[in-house]
Amino acid sequence: VIPPPIIIPKDENVLSILEAYGQDNSANSKAFSASALSSYIACSLRFYFNYIAGLKEQDEVEDDIEAATFGKIFHNVMQHIYTVDKTYDATDIDELKKQVVTITDDAIREEFTDAEDLEGKNILTRNVIIELVNRVLDNDKRNAPFTIKGLENTINSVLSINNGKSINFKGILDRTEAKDNDYRIIDYKTGKVELKDVEIPEIFLAPKHKFVFQTFFYAWMFHQNQKELSIKTGIYPLRQLSDGILWLNKGSIISADEFKTFEEQLKTLIDTIYNKDLPFSQTEDEDRCKIGRAHV
Repeated sequence: VIPPPIIIPKDENVLSILEAYGQDNSANSKAFSASALSSYIACSLRFYFNYIAGLKEQDEVEDDIEAATFGKIFHNVMQHIYTVDKTYDATDIDELKKQVVTITDDAIREEFTDAEDLEGKNILTRNVIIELVNRVLDNDKRNAPFTIKGLENTINSVLSINNGKSINFKGILDRTEAKDNDYRIIDYKTGKVELKDVEIPEIFLAPKHKFVFQTFFYAWMFHQNQKELSIKTGIYPLRQLSDGILWLNKGSIISADEFKTFEEQLKTLIDTIYNKDLPFSQTEDEDRCKIGRAHV
């Protein structure tokens, strides 16, 4: 027997939760993240369970915690390796490499109270993080000089959609740097990354383009706050560091027209989420729901 499809109508309770994403500046105010929007693109029902009902499958929670802890420690190390508003050349990075072990151990102590008794899998995790940080620094050395402009910065943006409502967005920029008169927004990813050159509307249609969507989303928010700057954006794929930074847009500056196109598509997506006549429903393509959130 084929079970009936799960359909969740947007009743008053659901709409009231969605209202919290609007700009009411109250204590209950929320903001859409790249992960939330990627979840909706993959499967609107999964978005409902995760972000409206606040539910997750138990095994997903455990996997997320493990991946999130690894990512949190790595991000902590990278945040403390570099200093904001400092320009780094190859010699500077050679000096940074001498500090990697100490900074990694400090980051682990922040996360685990029993860090002195690391055993088994935790020791492996420590060694992997040390190796990854060193490999990032090796790659950065080849791209020096550059100036670090921001590390783990929270960014917020507001967008008015077609019904006149203002919607809040939020994100964390792993790393922002200046090089050759351009601002470069770089996102660290611990999962396997595949970037394909696709038209902007396509990244709103399929979860396989989630990395492109999320990275472009961060660049768009930065552009909203700094429209006079030339912006490039890319991903540091930690599983594929030999590839270096994977740049979106074939490494070109994102043009004003491209940001406008992205914003128009984003408005359409948000309008769909708020459309009272479109219930949350499971995708017909089961593989879309198997594509989990991007690792940090």
